Amino acid sequence: MNTEPSASFLRPLRRLLLLLAVLSLFGSVGPATHLDRVALFALYNATNGDDWTRNGGWKTASGVFSPPGTECSWFGIDCDDEDRVLDVKLRNNNLTGRIPAELGLLTGVRELD
Repeated sequence: MNTEPSASFLRPLRRLLLLLAVLSLFGSVGPATHLDRVALFALYNATNGDDWTRNGGWKTASGVFSPPGTECSWFGIDCDDEDRVLDVKLRNNNLTGRIPAELGLLTGVRELD
């Protein structure tokens, strides 16, 4: 009798472990806040954020995105008391490119300007 787990059993388990590993890279943020962060990364990257007129707080001096939990202090971002993104205000800020589909992850947003 073979006591080895089947490949079909291991495949979803491996995916779950990979997902947990990736999420751990974002620190101790909740799932909703994590999705807001993913959406903001996508917006920054898709619209050439390094060349925005103002992008204070989005990245550290070493050029990597600021740590989890700092998103509400980024230029143009307003949040609620639970650190969910409410407003993205980047008008006249030299955004170029396409708005990414990931912006749909900002389920609590009330103003996008």
